[in-house]
Amino acid sequence: MLMNEGLSGYFEPNEGWLYSNTGYVLLAVIIEKASGMSYADFMKTSIFSPAGMNETRVYNRRLSPERIDHYAYGYVYDVHSETYVLPDELEETNYVVYLDGIQGDGTVNSVTSDLFRFDQALYQDDFISKASKESAFSPVRLNNGETIDYGFGWVLQNSPEKGRIVSHSGGWPGYSTLMIRYIDHRKTLIYLSNKEEDTEYEQAILKAAEHILFGQPYEVPERPADKKKKAIDTATYSRYVGSYLLQDGTAAQVTAENERLYLEIAGQLRLELFPSSETRFFLRALSVEVEFTLGEDAAKSFILYEDGSEEEAVRTK
Repeated sequence: MLMNEGLSGYFEPNEGWLYSNTGYVLLAVIIEKASGMSYADFMKTSIFSPAGMNETRVYNRRLSPERIDHYAYGYVYDVHSETYVLPDELEETNYVVYLDGIQGDGTVNSVTSDLFRFDQALYQDDFISKASKESAFSPVRLNNGETIDYGFGWVLQNSPEKGRIVSHSGGWPGYSTLMIRYIDHRKTLIYLSNKEEDTEYEQAILKAAEHILFGQPYEVPERPADKKKKAIDTATYSRYVGSYLLQDGTAAQVTAENERLYLEIAGQLRLELFPSSETRFFLRALSVEVEFTLGEDAAKSFILYEDGSEEEAVRTK
């Protein structure tokens, strides 16, 4: 499909670096071509079985459903019903249905005990060679000599306290994952969640877990309350509908449909805006708020608040 579309690249090979889920999908295709096996069979034969990961599989549960005992479904928060539901049921997360057949960037279903077996196997050179691991845990070096702290599927860090650290996180509607390997200490932190949580809350959990792992003082974080929308007259949404331009030149579109308000920033998904006041709105799963500034008949701009920063978007139409 990518070849048929003929999309242009962002830069020539090794002239720049961007994280790419599509790159991992392409890697899965290469694995299938080179091995003559399906990606799922290759992973089972070459990785999962040798590492003793008997509860791990490549699984597309919507495309090829199976009965799996104790399977952990992922749940997302529905602001309208104030309940947790399957992502298939929400408009902004139901892409999990039509993207379910894709492999390589996800769809590995596992448990913490199996991931720990994988972690321990990585210390053995007969599982993956020392040379391969050195390559995997080495930073990218661009043609201009710049290095990027990302290896072959691992984020790389060096900590004065904790030494070499390799990690990777993952996220999909209803799921959040993280594996951190403190190589010099042979310690590992594995986090798997099947319920959508506030990002700052998850970070606080992980910080506390890391402190526990290293015998340091820690605080148990308090879970924030689920977001609740304010009841306002949806007829006012028409004041906000229009085209806007952010300070960096990115276009944004505000639309209203079926008494709901939406924000779509160019190149991103359309997301619903939920009212916290007459002029201020929040997004369901992101720490982002939008506040409109009203003119005589309609909003003339809005401020986008995200992670302590703010950016103005001015109406263009």
